[in-house]
Amino acid sequence: MANIEVPATSEGLSFMPILMGKKDQVRETVYGVYCGGGRPGMRSIQKGDWKLIKYETSKTGEKHTQLFNLKENPLEFIIEHHNPDVIASIGVKPKKHQVNLADQSKHSSKLKEMEALLLKQMRKHDDPYRFWNQPSDGLAEPVLNEKIAKPAKKKKK
Repeated sequence: MANIEVPATSEGLSFMPILMGKKDQVRETVYGVYCGGGRPGMRSIQKGDWKLIKYETSKTGEKHTQLFNLKENPLEFIIEHHNPDVIASIGVKPKKHQVNLADQSKHSSKLKEMEALLLKQMRKHDDPYRFWNQPSDGLAEPVLNEKIAKPAKKKKK
């Protein structure tokens, strides 16, 4: 479209086939990485109607795994969204089944499948981070750093 050569290091794919109506999607899976704030080790993978999100919080060290069927729960509601105060705040009442499915035994095989797919993508992209339930692959264990406090502002005289 812009008639420029794509760098060999680019992992991006052209959206032109979608814009031209030749394809519905560019990738079969979408791998996401977030490194910052209170969740320095956040990773996600989406394939078809399913999405897995994993992260640890730096302050408490809590470990979280979220699994969503996006066809049934496109807004990725979790149990906290069912609280009446939250419903009043967001103006949407989730359906009873719209929750994180990671802890439901009937979805254990899908969770296992998505966990394997996430690790495969982490390895494919040379991601050095590993979660508590993944093999280390010989990598150093990740260290969650505390947030650096900002210096106090000087008072005006």
